[in-house]
Amino acid sequence: MYAVAAHGVKRSSAPADGPGHGGQPSCALSGGAVYCAGDTTLPIRVDAVTGRTIWRAGAQPPGTPLDHYGSAVVGVREGAVLVRESVLNTAGDDTTTTVTAFAAADGRRLWSRPTGEGNAAVTLVGGLVLVPDGLTVTARSPRDGSARWTMSVPAGHHCDFHGAGGRVYADCTGYHTPSGARRQLTALDPADGSARPLPAAPSLTADYAGTLDGRLVYAARRSGDPTAQDNPYTGVEVIDPRTGTRETHALAGAYRGRAAMAHGVLCLAASDGLTTAVSPLTGGRVWRTATTLERPAAPVADGRDSVFLASASGRVAALDARTGRRLWESYPRAATVVGGDYDSPELLVNGGALVVTTPDGTLFSLDPARPGRKPAPA
Repeated sequence: MYAVAAHGVKRSSAPADGPGHGGQPSCALSGGAVYCAGDTTLPIRVDAVTGRTIWRAGAQPPGTPLDHYGSAVVGVREGAVLVRESVLNTAGDDTTTTVTAFAAADGRRLWSRPTGEGNAAVTLVGGLVLVPDGLTVTARSPRDGSARWTMSVPAGHHCDFHGAGGRVYADCTGYHTPSGARRQLTALDPADGSARPLPAAPSLTADYAGTLDGRLVYAARRSGDPTAQDNPYTGVEVIDPRTGTRETHALAGAYRGRAAMAHGVLCLAASDGLTTAVSPLTGGRVWRTATTLERPAAPVADGRDSVFLASASGRVAALDARTGRRLWESYPRAATVVGGDYDSPELLVNGGALVVTTPDGTLFSLDPARPGRKPAPA
C-alpha cells in the first residue's frame, strides 16, 4: 500500500480489487468518492481523500463463482452507481450481461436490467443511462431504471453516444450495409428521444476526442484500417451540430498514440511519451513536449491550466496546457507493471487532486502540488 500526503491530508492507494484480481478496474469519481469495479471484482466505494473503503457490494449474482463474474463502472448519477455486470455460464461458452444500479450511499442494489451487446455500448450521457438490447437502445432513469424512451439502431450499425451542449448524439457506423461502409450522426433530445439526423458526419477513420464550445471534435486517422493501433492520426474534424457543418484540417505530421481534447487543444500522446497539442480549428501545432512515460493513457485536463498523463507503471506527468512546458513527473506507484494493447491507466481529477488506476489493479491519489511527497503506510 501507498499513501500520499496532500495539503496535510493523507491520500492512499491500494489494489482496488484485492489479491488475485483478474483485470484492471474501471472507476468513476463523484462527491469525494471513487467507485470502482473490474473482472472478478465486486463494485466498491473508496473515500477519495483517505483511501478508506466505504462499502463493497455484498455478493455477485447467486450461483455465480467470482471468477465467472466481471463488472465495469459506467458512471454515477442521482445517487446511483451504474455498473455493467457480466456473468459467464458454468460451461464457459456464453455470457449474460446486465446494467445494475447500486446506491452510492451504501451499495444496495437498486435495480437491474438485461442488456444485449453488439450494436451499442452502455453509456451514461445527458443524465440518462442508455441500455442497448440488440437493435434498440432504451434511455433509463439512473435512480429507478424506468424507461424514458427507446431508439432504433440502424441495421448493420454500431452506435456510440456523446454529450455536448445539453444534447445527446448517436454516432453510428455501419460496415456491412447495402450502400457500403457509412457513418451517420444523429442529435437526440434527452427529454423524449426525438431524433434529428445531421447532414455532416465524421469520416470512417475518425475517433471521437471531445468537445469544443458545443462542437464535436474527432481525430482522423490515415485511410486504411480505422482500428489499427499503428494507423496514425493525420487530420482533425470538427462538427457543429447547430449548423450541421463539418470542418476538416490536415495535421502538419502523422501522430500515433491516444487523442483527447484538453483546454481547447487536441492533445495526442504517443507511446514513447511525446505529447503534441494541435489547434482543432486549424490543425496547426501549438506545442510539442517529450516525457519519459511509456504508453500513456489519453491526456486529461484539470479545472485550471494543466494537462496530465499517466502510464501503466503509475507514473504521472503534468504539462502546462498553454505552452506544453513539463511541470513535473512522478515516480511509479503500481505494484506490478502490466501492459498490452488494451491495458491503459485511468486518470481522474478530484478537485485539486488526481486519482489514478493502473492495469494491475492499483488505485492511488496524488497531489499535483506535491507529486514527489514520499508516501506513508495507508
